[in-house]
Amino acid sequence: MRNLAENFKTYTSLLPRAYAVGEISHHKETLLTRAEYYQTIGALALALRDLGLQKQDKVAIIAATCFHWHLADLAIMMSRGITVPIYPSYIAEQVHYIAAHSEAKMLFVENAAQWKKYLEIQERLPLIKVVIHFKNITYTPEQVPAGVTVLSFAELLARGKTQMQTRSDEFAALLDQVQGEDVATIIYTSGTTGEPKGAIITQHAFSCLLENANERFNENDFWGPKDRSLTFLPLSHVLGRFHSVLHLRFNMINVFCCSLGSLMADLQDVRPGLFIGVPRIFDMFYQRLQGQIEQRSPRYQRWFKKALQWSNTYFDLKAARLPIGLGLRVRQAIINQIFLKKIQASFGGKLKIFVTGGAPIPLHIHKFIRNCGLTVLEGYGLTETIAPCAANRTNFQIPGTVGPALQNTEIKIAPDGEILIKTEAMFSGYYKNESATAEAIKDGFFYSGDVGFLDQNGYLTITDRKKDIIVTLGGKNVAPQMIENLLKTCRYIAHAVVLGDNRKFLVAVISLNKESFTLLQDSLKLPPNFTAQDLVKSPAVNELMEKEIARINQNLAQFEMIHKFVLVPEEFSIAGGQLTPSMKVRRKFVAQSYGREVEALYQ
Repeated sequence: MRNLAENFKTYTSLLPRAYAVGEISHHKETLLTRAEYYQTIGALALALRDLGLQKQDKVAIIAATCFHWHLADLAIMMSRGITVPIYPSYIAEQVHYIAAHSEAKMLFVENAAQWKKYLEIQERLPLIKVVIHFKNITYTPEQVPAGVTVLSFAELLARGKTQMQTRSDEFAALLDQVQGEDVATIIYTSGTTGEPKGAIITQHAFSCLLENANERFNENDFWGPKDRSLTFLPLSHVLGRFHSVLHLRFNMINVFCCSLGSLMADLQDVRPGLFIGVPRIFDMFYQRLQGQIEQRSPRYQRWFKKALQWSNTYFDLKAARLPIGLGLRVRQAIINQIFLKKIQASFGGKLKIFVTGGAPIPLHIHKFIRNCGLTVLEGYGLTETIAPCAANRTNFQIPGTVGPALQNTEIKIAPDGEILIKTEAMFSGYYKNESATAEAIKDGFFYSGDVGFLDQNGYLTITDRKKDIIVTLGGKNVAPQMIENLLKTCRYIAHAVVLGDNRKFLVAVISLNKESFTLLQDSLKLPPNFTAQDLVKSPAVNELMEKEIARINQNLAQFEMIHKFVLVPEEFSIAGGQLTPSMKVRRKFVAQSYGREVEALYQ
């Protein structure tokens, strides 16, 4: 299909009475049929047009993931407008930069907190003439600049529904007018350094991605109209955004989860077949399951550990496409019935596949989930490739890789190891930044900035970011991300940053996973209600971490080993500045913030 509008028309015209999209909140689902979905998007589109939205006008959205976000987004794009997502965690100045740089004419805000940011910068955003809020806010007329219309999402929808009663043909005509070369969205990269860049993504590129993903994740019509997907990732991030429209091509139901805190409960209520997450979510699952297992009897723990070892043998043979004897198959069926079904039930019991991306998933977590009888497909993509450009196959996964390129996608490795990508499912350039575009796209290939290699099966392995490569005083090139991923296999480590550029040896700045020490409280002689500061100061904790680092160093070359480390009490976060909104570590910020502590390691 040539554009998202064609995907939307096809999806809503098939099985109009079948459920399409909705949300889950407090164990209650609110779902729209496909016919209602069409009418709702049409109503919002007509209302936006009546408020002044013109072809290729930009509309910014600053909100957490919710059903309204998706409805607004689709209505904008079906009106030939351009959606500009803004991370809800951004401060007012960052909101101003993106809204002003993109020349947004309208703005959707989630709640009073996001409205407050707008009020701080409204005088510097003269182009914005319409502000729509998802949740009711209070304000005085004096706060709103002259000529700016403020209304609620409910009011916008009500106005549009009235118009759809007599002007539905106008919406149908709008859909027919959407062109492949129309810009659908401009997604600003969060970036670990410098100002964010706006990736221009056309309707055709977005539609091509859905086709490519359909080939990889929907082989032989894997999904059907009764299958469900649960979307919870930030819609301001490209992976969440990709997930939010996947149902249009997969012919399934998409349910939006509005709170990370209720995710496990929502999984059991929605019972999805497809779940797309990022490694930190799977780490959360892993820690929770490990905690539950550790509360069982020692006898159960021993048998469970043995069951996972047997299961690992079974899945290793399956992954290698080697024969599996009848005895192994019978044993696996028994293991599944006794030990693994309860774990599968904690995710709803109907999961066909997990998909993970955004960062490398630790191998031990990947294999743990796999050995529990759940399929994990790791993929790779960037904002510029509108999410996945490579992913493991449903019938052949190699843990530790991100799989082969999707259909209609070419991946090659430059002489210096950089990953180069060519596909129609790709951005057109950076908005109002020709120099950055010229640097990123050469001879039709996108220079990703990531370093990796392709194996004999064409499966891609990511080793690091090109700009992050450390060169030691001994002249050795070190990929810190690989070492950091190994460090994070330790359950006590939440985040780790490896440093040592132009130094004799490598060191690490480590943020601890406080919850993982709960069961060790007595053995480590930690005080009641211990804090992160207590952990950092504890000699027993430091001794434990020394042993863990020594264990990890056994898997590294001499020049890659961590010689010293510093434990920091701060939990790495977006608000603290250590992480980007897409949860990538700001290496330079961490190095500067803990510069004194790091320097002491080299004394």
